[in-house]
Amino acid sequence: MSNQQQNKICKGCHCTRESCEFLNEKGDILKKCYKCRNNIKRSRSIKNKNRNPDVMINYTDITETIYNSLTSLSNTNELYEGENTELSMSFDIELSTLVNAILENNGSENIENINSEIGRYIVSLISEGDGYMWVYHIRSEKKDSLLLTYYCNCRVDLEKQPTKHSLLDKQRDTPSYLKRYHCKGTINIEILSSLNYINIKYSHKILHPHPVHVKTTPEIQRFIQDNINCLAPEIWRQIQENKIKGYENITVQQIYHWWSIETRKEYCRDSDQLLSSKLLLAEFNQEIIVNINSSTPALGFLTDLFYQLSQIDLDAIEIDATYGTNSMEWELYTIMGVFDGTGFPLSYLLISAGKGQNITGILTNWMQTLKERNLKKFHVILTDKDFAEINAAQTVWPEVQIQLCAWHVQRVIKQQLASNKQSVYYSYNPKMAHEECSVIDPNWGVTNNSERVFCPLNLWETVIKLVNQHLNRHMLLPKLDGTFIADANEIWKECVSEIIQFCKDNNLLRLWIYCWKEWYSKDRWKLWARASNEKISHIKTTMIVESHWRLIKRDYLYKFHKPRIDHLCYILVKKVINQQLHRIHLLQQGRYLVPWRKEFKKEWKQHEKKVAEINGRYLTNPIQWICSCPAYIQSRFFFCKHLISSVEKADAKFFKKVQRNGNYPLISTYEGKFVNIFHSLDSKALNISENQNSVIENNDNYIVESDDEQHIYETDLAYLCGILDKTKELLEESRNKPKCHLWLKNIRPNFKLLEKMNDDIRALKNC
Repeated sequence: MSNQQQNKICKGCHCTRESCEFLNEKGDILKKCYKCRNNIKRSRSIKNKNRNPDVMINYTDITETIYNSLTSLSNTNELYEGENTELSMSFDIELSTLVNAILENNGSENIENINSEIGRYIVSLISEGDGYMWVYHIRSEKKDSLLLTYYCNCRVDLEKQPTKHSLLDKQRDTPSYLKRYHCKGTINIEILSSLNYINIKYSHKILHPHPVHVKTTPEIQRFIQDNINCLAPEIWRQIQENKIKGYENITVQQIYHWWSIETRKEYCRDSDQLLSSKLLLAEFNQEIIVNINSSTPALGFLTDLFYQLSQIDLDAIEIDATYGTNSMEWELYTIMGVFDGTGFPLSYLLISAGKGQNITGILTNWMQTLKERNLKKFHVILTDKDFAEINAAQTVWPEVQIQLCAWHVQRVIKQQLASNKQSVYYSYNPKMAHEECSVIDPNWGVTNNSERVFCPLNLWETVIKLVNQHLNRHMLLPKLDGTFIADANEIWKECVSEIIQFCKDNNLLRLWIYCWKEWYSKDRWKLWARASNEKISHIKTTMIVESHWRLIKRDYLYKFHKPRIDHLCYILVKKVINQQLHRIHLLQQGRYLVPWRKEFKKEWKQHEKKVAEINGRYLTNPIQWICSCPAYIQSRFFFCKHLISSVEKADAKFFKKVQRNGNYPLISTYEGKFVNIFHSLDSKALNISENQNSVIENNDNYIVESDDEQHIYETDLAYLCGILDKTKELLEESRNKPKCHLWLKNIRPNFKLLEKMNDDIRALKNC
């Protein structure tokens, strides 16, 4: 019985043989025995050796061979076209000779995808001979060969699918200007590397009329080169306006094709994207500080701003990553240096993303390199809840306070509250939690499996407000009753007591366990609460770096769909960093006003219009600039009507020199040292002096700005008028669009805000 199981019948010779004769080199059991397989190989080898040598031609003769075959046909016109005539032929060329020619033409010893280059080269030679256009169709890999198939671009198979709707006025497909035929035009290119030859089979069942192809004229190509910084639609419009030779039939797609070729010349240094990026950065004198080619490749470099900003005391640094910026799906990280409420990129890092990657190790290496180059003068690191970034930052800068973005904290909690999925199971021991924080009830925490309510909808807003209050508490800020808590640990205990009491009152055990494990345990509390830092940080979010990502994507990357890595590096170095260098240059000259100052002034003016009654209900101290009212602690700039009403109106000079401090006074001006503008010798509120040259009050008590601010006004006004002019041009151009009424209907809702703006302006004008 065992012998029968070891024997097997061969499908080739039909003989019973031992099982070992059916094994291949990998140990797989095949259907034919070893002897039959050798016979098949031998017969194939003899067949290949006996091929007719007359069909082997030189690759340089491909065009002439095709052309001679066409001229030898009968029943064709002067263009060698005949609907009842077909052309079929087969020939071979030597592989090594063609490969050497391709490498020599490209000026390289190696090409990333040599087989595709072989197919394109052969098809271009055939196209010169027969005058038809051939498009790539499919690639088939066999055991000993590779088959590339190309179709005639006039084949009916390549036509778009018919429109879905029967009514012509509802069909949205544009008509095709290319006439199709049942020609079954096919070119099969079989590359046999082991035998060093290429077999080419040409078949065209119908020699139909040649398609008319509109080529891009040299004049248009030169115009594209001269206007490479413009978008393809804009270049096409200028070509039409200037009536450059060949403008009548040129399309936007053709413009984009040549525009992309010219753009590629600016950044592409090698077919390998990573190698090209390194060569590009070296060419632009950018210092590469992370260069990893292992299983998790990474590339990091310093910006030209690094050595300027690393020498000064920064308010903070912000660390964040973004996605979808390149074709290789690498993550793009940056570290932004923040001073005076605005940020500048110090370094960029690209990492190959994926599961099982050592992201934390690479980030640690990157940050350690920056620290060795003197990036030490800052007090706070802001990031979102990415523990790879958090762990790396804590390893490199253990003495610096980590602070989570307040916006991301609220978003994560909102998502957890709104999630329909079961929350992650947390192992919770109330007695161990009590040992860590004495205010926790050690007897409340036995999980009830039948309880499925995480948090009712009507309590979501209360939870968010409570967490937000805990986030803003600090030793320097008074409570609602006017008292202070001088110890950060006591603030932590009080916040834990409030959140657990809320959960107990509403019987929300699962919510409490989630809050304790994710937010209120001592290790997590230090990451997001303001009270974990002795000084008050006026920066609570990572919106500076988020704004930087928005700048990159909306101002530059929108022109390209997932560009190459080297193209992304080119945009960062030549576009983004240059813009940031210009911005910091204007800031040093005093010609650039950081965005927060505009918001500061706007909010200040709004509070000036409010009427505040000083009745002793809240502790208000303009000398230290603190107030115990609820609006104060929630304000971005620590404003409230009680404080602002305690001083007279501020002049334009104040808004330019005002500073936000991490200690008392929380707001001051800078004149060689920090001085509280509200402090006098008798410890009373000091009236702010008015500079008659820069401030003039009108009847409505509004301030007329200084000359510099008038210039800013004129610049902003010109910018807004330009946007309105461009919008008007687009609306006028829509008259020539197909289905223009549908286009206008789609964009009509966008103008509601514009209509509201017009109504508001008229209302102010009539006041």
